[in-house]
Amino acid sequence: MDGGKNWRSQIEDAIQASEWLVVVLTAGAVRSVEVCHAWQTARKYGVGVIPVGPPQTSADFQNMPRWMHTPHAYALGHPIESTRFFDKLREEPRVDRVPGLDRLPQKPRNYAERLSQMHNTL
Repeated sequence: MDGGKNWRSQIEDAIQASEWLVVVLTAGAVRSVEVCHAWQTARKYGVGVIPVGPPQTSADFQNMPRWMHTPHAYALGHPIESTRFFDKLREEPRVDRVPGLDRLPQKPRNYAERLSQMHNTL
């Protein structure tokens, strides 16, 4: 990344020029506005998203926005999963662009995520 330039637009440009976005799922990443934005950017440009993380990561999907849910996160600590992950990277992404994502409103600076209240109302 180039210093002194808008880092978010540099990340968006890199994602747009890629075939895959690999997202390392941690408890912090699941709650991260920046990870969410990167994932949205990938969807906007039809870039495939491959989540990786430990086997217990699947429990964290409850806290992710519904559109980020995924049936499988690759656990790279397991030889079979590592092989599947690298096989996936060799594939052509089969992802449709999601137009209009650039028109989504941004969260205000004082936005407070209230996931427990949201889950209680659903």
